[in-house]
Amino acid sequence: MTVVWLLLKASGLLLLLALIWYLSAPVFGGKLSEADLKERYATSSQFNGKDFANAQEIDMGFSLEAIWTLMGEYFRSREIAKPPSDLPTHAITDEVLESVQPETEFIWIGHSSFLVRMDSLNILIDPMFSEVPAPANFLGGSRFTKEIPFTLDRLDRVDVVLISHDHYDHLDYPSIQALSQKTKQFLVPLGIGAHLERWGVAKEKIQELDWWEEYRFQEIQFAFTPAQHFSGRALNDRFHTLWGSWVIAGPKDRIFFSGDSGYAPHFKDIGNQYGPFDIAFMEAGQYNKRWPDVHMFPDQSYQAGLDVRAKAMMPIHWGAFSLSTHSWKEPAVKLWSKAKNSEITVVIPEIGERVQLSNLPEVSAWWETLETLKNP
Repeated sequence: MTVVWLLLKASGLLLLLALIWYLSAPVFGGKLSEADLKERYATSSQFNGKDFANAQEIDMGFSLEAIWTLMGEYFRSREIAKPPSDLPTHAITDEVLESVQPETEFIWIGHSSFLVRMDSLNILIDPMFSEVPAPANFLGGSRFTKEIPFTLDRLDRVDVVLISHDHYDHLDYPSIQALSQKTKQFLVPLGIGAHLERWGVAKEKIQELDWWEEYRFQEIQFAFTPAQHFSGRALNDRFHTLWGSWVIAGPKDRIFFSGDSGYAPHFKDIGNQYGPFDIAFMEAGQYNKRWPDVHMFPDQSYQAGLDVRAKAMMPIHWGAFSLSTHSWKEPAVKLWSKAKNSEITVVIPEIGERVQLSNLPEVSAWWETLETLKNP
């Protein structure tokens, strides 16, 4: 009886500590009450009086039956969900980071994170430089790479940070802390300003945008455009912040960043209003048949690239973390097959590879080399 009582006490203490951590840890972001949401965002056509909503009703795929079935599928897929060895990564030197780059180029950090250099500006998109996309390391799987192309402490100047939504693999607390002092402007969806303010970003550096709103920074026009997805960092804040995609329109070049999204009519709307694009960074990973409305399969990603009128497209939301049950390389394999007879140039660089928009590299199927090394 004494042992049972001690176990109950220990369990209760652990639950209490977990609750205290959950209620106090800054990683969960700012908390806006329902009254705050109504007061701040009542004029947004995406706000329904209680939460933010998609343009059309969707199936989130979060029923108890679906979650229970998915858990078994998830654990059975671990062998194929991660690469057999670390992915190749290009290290970016201090000389490159400190140089002024007038021609548009981009560096993929992995998953959906980019450093875009356009019109001599440094633009970070969904900067996620942490090891695990979760509120604590033990709650998620680690990166596919030991190293990342560069660390944020080596990047002296950041002009603009773009955030697509507040999920952990896109809005990373340690990364925002590292960027809070050196970044001139944060452009974020409605509601996310509360997260950034709690993490130490000065309010005057934060600009919240609704769908179709624009913001000009020097010679570059940024437009926050729709996506079909959802938001939330804690147990009770789903849909409390908006989600979306981004248009980056410079004097010469145009880039589209899809954020996370299911396939929907908004891609054609974006293409009609802001296209054509020189390249579209298009979500093409972490999909599953149980949530087809909030993530795209690779063939849908390809069609979305056509819809936005992109001359080239690159699959994103893969290559760093396993958040679903498909093979780690499946997004690249399926889009590579499209590249052979494609209406769009398909670009799949290695992590950290410097890519100039005026000289896009051919697809080399580098992911197959890892399988060859595993099975000589």
